[in-house]
Amino acid sequence: MSMRETQRHSTAFAYYLQLGARRSYPQVACQFTVSITSVKKWAKSFDWEQRVTEVDRKANAQQIAKVEKVYVKSVEDF
Repeated sequence: MSMRETQRHSTAFAYYLQLGARRSYPQVACQFTVSITSVKKWAKSFDWEQRVTEVDRKANAQQIAKVEKVYVKSVEDF
């Protein structure tokens, strides 16, 4: 039987995501007043690590695109 992602799970993931480089399951557990085991279960059930990787990949791609645009503009202005 698979778990269904609830609003609480989504909110916990969003909190985990916004922690950035400092993210950890114990921090989520403390914030949401649940056990670390529960957070680990949520993370596994709802593929948090893959989702974080995808969000980070998209953010990095956007940052690279911005840098390239600035670079091209500076070369054109030179």
